[in-house]
Amino acid sequence: MKKLIPLILLLLLAQRGFAQNWQCVRRGITPYFINDIHYLRGMRIDSARLSGSDSVLFPYHSPRGRYHDSMFIDTNGGSWLGKTITIKPDGTHYFDNYWGDTVIIKAQAQLNDNWTLFDDTTNIYYKATVKAIDTMSILGTIDSIKKIVLTAYKGGYVLNNDPLNNVSIILSKNNGFVQICDLYIFPLHEPDTNYQRFFDYFLDQNAPSINAQPDTGAIIFHLVSNKWPISNSVYDYHTGDIFEYFLSYYPYPYQKRTLNKVINDNPLEVYQAIETSSMQGISTVVSGNINYTYPAIVQYDSILIPEEKGQYWFYYLYPNDTSYCTISDKYGFKSNNIYLNQINTFEPAFETTMYKKGFGLVYHNRIYMGETDGGELTLAYASKASNPCGTPPVLGIETLQENQINIYPNPTSDEIQIQLRTNDNYSLQMYNAVGQLVKSKTVTINKTSITVSDLANGVYYISISGEGLTYHKQLVIEH
Repeated sequence: MKKLIPLILLLLLAQRGFAQNWQCVRRGITPYFINDIHYLRGMRIDSARLSGSDSVLFPYHSPRGRYHDSMFIDTNGGSWLGKTITIKPDGTHYFDNYWGDTVIIKAQAQLNDNWTLFDDTTNIYYKATVKAIDTMSILGTIDSIKKIVLTAYKGGYVLNNDPLNNVSIILSKNNGFVQICDLYIFPLHEPDTNYQRFFDYFLDQNAPSINAQPDTGAIIFHLVSNKWPISNSVYDYHTGDIFEYFLSYYPYPYQKRTLNKVINDNPLEVYQAIETSSMQGISTVVSGNINYTYPAIVQYDSILIPEEKGQYWFYYLYPNDTSYCTISDKYGFKSNNIYLNQINTFEPAFETTMYKKGFGLVYHNRIYMGETDGGELTLAYASKASNPCGTPPVLGIETLQENQINIYPNPTSDEIQIQLRTNDNYSLQMYNAVGQLVKSKTVTINKTSITVSDLANGVYYISISGEGLTYHKQLVIEH
């Protein structure tokens, strides 16, 4: 028995050391997190100090606050971890929030332990319970984890409709947070109120409607491996790519529409197929090629992370964005109440700019506060030659090429005929309304038929490409 006592003590000490190793955040690393709609956030601790026996960590700062009115943004706001994190000797972490309260996470808590995670002294409060201690694969490595489940209460009763009710926080021993929500605006509403917009730019952009509660898939962020987008790949244009833009100026009723097709990669040339202006009432087809110059792009500073405060901008990033039926990085910039002297005025101007890898500039909005003036540019339609999809413009490219390709009958029930009037071979793809490829075939100068009787009723999109030509056609199938 005496021989067993040292072994038991050693095991107890080892178990205690194992427990004390749990932390929410790790200094010296910058982990990244992504949610179900591909929005990226990062964690970085810039500095730390001791306050008595407590450790105080200072995350990076981010413009936060009421984003519907840029004049009231706190440009020195807290990251989604808050402005400060206070760690007690027993491993309890205090995260300060936007409303001056704290969120409490007990990193050393054991299975079935529970505590008040947040209480703003009103009728609404949140309890945390350690529901599981287990292992899981994290970024390819096995790690120990704790699953902490939240329960929302109001007046002593479970608040089932609260967006944070039943949300899980996951801690790992070696990586800190593996799954977490925004702690700075926890619990997503002011004290003793329901969920409201205008406290977090991300949630404002992605809420389904102005007062709708955010979906759980948007609230929860998971640890992910991340690589920064490369700026010089933003304008990754290739022969056959088509882009349609809408440009509007306000408060003046002026709108302009352009439709361009890339006809040469190097040097980059586009064929401007149509240009219309609602103010002048003109509609012109521009013949000839245009040498294309890449618009100026604000370069990503690799030192900054998403939502971090820059000199003039904060940045946001959507890796794996699926817009325009293509998966690629989409990232943007939003100004911090800057004053632009290049327009001969010192009135504040607020800007939002968004780029998508392979598509270039997809959105830009600027408002001059002095004259309540500005403009908006939007990429309304895009078709990459490598992955065409979507509803082609009614005018423009397909109108100019109508005399080269004939597809009939339309509508159809059994089959379609494709007749080319050129001497080249082309690749044909047919997509359904959600962008799924349903037919693929090589088309020659001879008349070719394609059976469509096996396809359901609906609208389909045909893309024919090859030898510098891209043609789009909408097809209706009616059995």
